[in-house]
Amino acid sequence: MKDNIDKIKCGAIVPYTTFLATKFKTNGKMLAKSRVYRTITSECVGREAVELSKTGQYIAIVLTNPANAVTVRYSIPDQKHNAKISNVDAFLATLTLYVAKDKYTLSVNTAHSHLYGNFSWSKDRSLLGEHKFFDEVSIKLNKTYPKGTKIILKKEVGDTSPYYIINLIDTEIASEAIVADDGFVNLMDFGAVSDGKTCNYEAFAKAYAKAMTQPNRTLFIPEGDFYISKIFEVKDSNITICGAGIWHSILRGEICFKVSGKKVVFRDFKMDGNMTVRRDVADIGAIETTHGAESLTICNLWIVHHKVGAWINYASNTLMENCRCRDLYADGANYHWGVKNGIIRNNSFRATGDDAIAMWSEGDPNDGNLVEFNTVESPWLANGIAMYGGKNATIRNNYVCDTVYAGAGIDISSEFKPTPFGGIITIKDNVIVRCGSKRNSCDLGAVWFKTVKDYDNRAEVVFEGNQILDSTYQGIFFEGGGIIDNVKIISNVFDGGSTHFADCVDDSKNKVEFENNVVKNFKHKKYNNPLGMGIKGNE
Repeated sequence: MKDNIDKIKCGAIVPYTTFLATKFKTNGKMLAKSRVYRTITSECVGREAVELSKTGQYIAIVLTNPANAVTVRYSIPDQKHNAKISNVDAFLATLTLYVAKDKYTLSVNTAHSHLYGNFSWSKDRSLLGEHKFFDEVSIKLNKTYPKGTKIILKKEVGDTSPYYIINLIDTEIASEAIVADDGFVNLMDFGAVSDGKTCNYEAFAKAYAKAMTQPNRTLFIPEGDFYISKIFEVKDSNITICGAGIWHSILRGEICFKVSGKKVVFRDFKMDGNMTVRRDVADIGAIETTHGAESLTICNLWIVHHKVGAWINYASNTLMENCRCRDLYADGANYHWGVKNGIIRNNSFRATGDDAIAMWSEGDPNDGNLVEFNTVESPWLANGIAMYGGKNATIRNNYVCDTVYAGAGIDISSEFKPTPFGGIITIKDNVIVRCGSKRNSCDLGAVWFKTVKDYDNRAEVVFEGNQILDSTYQGIFFEGGGIIDNVKIISNVFDGGSTHFADCVDDSKNKVEFENNVVKNFKHKKYNNPLGMGIKGNE
């Protein structure tokens, strides 16, 4: 399987190295793998994790590259609350990290993990139905450690959580802080306070206004942790909001940018939101556009604990590149309404609460968008990559793994009343691993074509050269009652699944052509085609 993946360049090039906890030395408990919704390991990258529940239990890794920064994906129990974090009661604890002989303390909590009840979820434990178990904690180390250094996560006497479930550890070099160029307007010069608590909205507004009078029109967020409590509207054009780097400059709190200006740039900072539940009416995305926005650039941002990373409406020529989105309550990026010639490239999405990447052509058609070289890991609701209507899109060279509930690795759907599909839709050279899930009692394939009655898909859809590996249920699933009549499934590898290779439950009006696909290691290698869907080609 690894050899197959290596033949295709897929996924994002990222600056960190990921170590899955189960692959390294530990005296902790290996948890059973699961793909059952609302079990802890179903939400894990790789569907596996290590539990540290006794004092002295540890996980030890050895650096394969130098590092001065560490991120740990963890889960602790939502037990008796002992702190208020992000405006909610939460359980707060510590976990010990050793790097060589140096000791660091990680602060972990349940503010942004553990949801209950039904969509759109709640922090009320009485509702039961617990899920969204994980969060991440990151720390910049005091120095750079060389390749070969041992890193140990350990439950010490003072680490008071009953258990720590560790999915993975990311290590990296956090680059030196970016220095502001001459002419940049520095946020600190307008009375900003870098304590993560004092609201800096007025200081930010003053710095922004000053930047608009300068030749290079750049507002610089220096090293520090700046709390801002509300939406900031960017109505002007040709302005850049940049930081000293994602490990150095943090905008914390309810800060969201609503953009209607042209040629706006956001780059090189972290946005850590105060969201603890999904509130579709009350909250907007970390970055959201409206009428007038064009040529927006979102580059090298780290977005966590927001509802959505980027929600793009009406804009043309939007570029989202080299970002990491973590632990969101809805989409990672949604190119939503009348988005044309947009690009989503080389981003990493982990643990989103809806489609990690979506193109939802609602109301006004999307046209000519490109999704390429992204990595999607463990979205805990919905799909890795989804397209709802629109024209002339390309989805290529992405890596998607471990969908949890009500979603597939890639979904081409006319759900949610989109504008019609049109032109050519190309889905090529993607790798989809351990994908597919349950939606109520229905099995969803790793690849999902849902075509709703009265919302037909008559575009030319070419699904070619993809690798669909270790599918939870079907390799590919067609359903919905609408008409598809020009879908070509060509030269793909379907390797592994617990049901049929292809489940075609639509009627004979629908036509799909299969050609030159490799199919192996399914419980049922043949098609399941009870309604006589029009299929050309044989496996």
